[in-house]
Amino acid sequence: MIACSRTCRGVESLGMKSDREWIWWGRHDPLWAVNSRRGKERGAAEAWREEEFLESGRRYFAAVAAQWRQYGMGHDHVAEIGCGAGRITAQLLTVFDHVTAIDVSPDQMALAHRLLGADAERVRFTTPDPQTLIPAGAYDGLFSCEVFQHFSSFQGIEDYCRAASALLVPGGSLCIHVPVWRVQRVPLARYGLQRAARVLKRLAGGRRMMEYRMYPAPRMFDMLRAAGYVDCELRVFPVADHDEGHTYFFARTPSVRSPAPAL
Repeated sequence: MIACSRTCRGVESLGMKSDREWIWWGRHDPLWAVNSRRGKERGAAEAWREEEFLESGRRYFAAVAAQWRQYGMGHDHVAEIGCGAGRITAQLLTVFDHVTAIDVSPDQMALAHRLLGADAERVRFTTPDPQTLIPAGAYDGLFSCEVFQHFSSFQGIEDYCRAASALLVPGGSLCIHVPVWRVQRVPLARYGLQRAARVLKRLAGGRRMMEYRMYPAPRMFDMLRAAGYVDCELRVFPVADHDEGHTYFFARTPSVRSPAPAL
């Protein structure tokens, strides 16, 4: 069932400036916000149809799942950061018995609940708690795609990865998409101008915007290791409906947890 106990104002209190934009998108064009292909906007002649939208998730996840299985993929319970309208949630349910789907937009999660039909019974929908971010539970997977690139700071990525490291079972793995400097073909000058334009638009009160941030791979690896992960990898591979390879980080918790220090 949907467990959206916090209002939009409460979600904004998490401190992530970009949350406000995603709450806006969840109300105004939830399908295009998740898969922003040109000509698929709400009201366009070729706007996303719901079944077509879900099919795009199947095509996208096929390549990711092949990589994750090769690395070491769980099957019991996965936490999905930024579930949106359930495009990938539906695919995670073909692998995992249960999904905890986290999103800042109650509107997106309500739509996901409807689109998933009977499968929604195996999903726990929730907005992120300011203190814990991820609900308590034993997870053998953490997943996120096309989400962390829109966070307004790296700290948000680190907070989720650290929260997950305490909840993943020994040997549990994460599979997260984060754009990487010098791998994505984005000219630095254009990237800088876009960043400046977004700052000005936000200061002017604009909401129809999307952050896009890239990070150095060493920064990601340092963060994951500091959070307690091992066997950290960066893989670059093509996914459906995208022109270039996507950058996914894989890591796992140690197979044996270190004992708690004696008091």
